[in-house]
Amino acid sequence: MSGAVALSTLRAETRKRADVSGATTRHTDAEIDGYINSAWDELHAFVAGTSEDYFSTLYSFPTVVGTTTYALPSDFNWLRDAIALYNGFKTPLDRVEIADLADWYNASSWTQAGVGYIILGQNVQIVPTPANIYTIELRYVPLPVNMVAPTDTVMCYSGWQEFIVWRAAATIATIDGRDPAVCLAEAERQKT
Repeated sequence: MSGAVALSTLRAETRKRADVSGATTRHTDAEIDGYINSAWDELHAFVAGTSEDYFSTLYSFPTVVGTTTYALPSDFNWLRDAIALYNGFKTPLDRVEIADLADWYNASSWTQAGVGYIILGQNVQIVPTPANIYTIELRYVPLPVNMVAPTDTVMCYSGWQEFIVWRAAATIATIDGRDPAVCLAEAERQKT
């Protein structure tokens, strides 16, 4: 099943799989929501780490002459790739290692060394220092958004909903002192 799935649906299914449908005082909705969000975070990281591009988004910004450091989007998780639009062409940016950063700063122009980037904290540095205004495009994976309200949704594709439910059920089984192996096996089966 694919489509948007509400937190309330995931919570009800998790309670069924964990066999705790009536245990609302032992396992509160808020606790189960936390297990569901943890499972969603785990699935998000797994899927984002594959070659599939379910979560990527584009962010573009103009360079400023003489400025190398630019803020990343607030939901930035990790970068898939970066390109620069200059001289009428899209040019991939090279990932720069911290040990090589000085060499990139010393390049006199973008055409001499190419263009590179390095992520430092919540910023991206573009090197060499731009001498003109260019457009930089970052294709990045945003942080997963936690569900809070019962009507909050996540997009689930083939098996994703089941992974989230079974993984959250495994957490409940562990807390209750039961063997989570069946729940974990079902969750893993959904990732394939």
